[in-house]
Amino acid sequence: MAKKGTGWLAALGITAAGSAALAAAANRVFRTSVEAGADWHYGGNNKKEKKKDHPFAKYGDRPQAAKDWFLAQEMEDVHITSSVDDTPLHARYFACEHPKRLVLCAHGYRSNAVQHFAAIAPWLREQGCSLLFIDERGCGQSGGAYITYGAREKYDVMDWLDWLNERNPEGLPLYLYGVSMGATAVLCASEYVLPDNLAGIVADCGFVSMKEILRHCMRQWYHIDSHALLWSVDQLCREKAHFGMYEADAEKALRKCRIPTLIIHGTEDDFVPPSHAVRNYHACAAPLRDILWIEGAGHAASYYEDPEKYQTTVLEHFRRCETSS
Repeated sequence: MAKKGTGWLAALGITAAGSAALAAAANRVFRTSVEAGADWHYGGNNKKEKKKDHPFAKYGDRPQAAKDWFLAQEMEDVHITSSVDDTPLHARYFACEHPKRLVLCAHGYRSNAVQHFAAIAPWLREQGCSLLFIDERGCGQSGGAYITYGAREKYDVMDWLDWLNERNPEGLPLYLYGVSMGATAVLCASEYVLPDNLAGIVADCGFVSMKEILRHCMRQWYHIDSHALLWSVDQLCREKAHFGMYEADAEKALRKCRIPTLIIHGTEDDFVPPSHAVRNYHACAAPLRDILWIEGAGHAASYYEDPEKYQTTVLEHFRRCETSS
């Protein structure tokens, strides 16, 4: 007897053996891409990562110096519980003595705030930003057995915004600032009713959707392009992790976005192709939107590649957001 929900595979001429191979491939993609405990490295395999292959490698000692500075700072540990599924969530709050704005910083896939915000954090502090560095679910000290590419993380972002506003009696402007999957998470949140004092979004190298980034990675790393495989991975997400792949869709969310949005992307990004930035930019319905291209930057490396251009553009974004509100 055919397994429930697989009749369409037979209609496509996929044999029982083919169905078994498809199931094995889907399980592998799910384990390596969605399960939080997977041994994953940049480049899509579980071999020891080679530093020369990483986008930060060409910047010499600068990334390590930034990390050393970041780790030496005193920050407040914060713990909350997800309003969606009671997952325990952790963040570190880096308060500024005389803040002008509060910024929620969301790191990328299987990463952390040290990796993605250490370089820019000193400059943000100089601009009067109090910073909340969240651990995405399944990362750092946050709980969660699965990484959901923005499907659940977008609700975690909204919970963290509530926490920030509880620390914000002056009603200072709030910002969402995400890198890679963190960018996708904050863009996914943009379609919902958000605090009135949310002034703007900065989305650095975010992808369009879970479906599109998995499709790209499967093509690049495994030389597979299969709608049937994506459908099977989506079924595993629903059965095991209780979310649907199509819930993580920044492009769709941006069609309802009204928050001023700055999209940033490196022209040499081979992990999240620049075409994702173009699609997100054109989907964005915000009255104020902009896109910054950093020539020669790889994935999440735009700040290292051209810090002056990056700073100038982000500062202008703050100014526009705060004068238009």
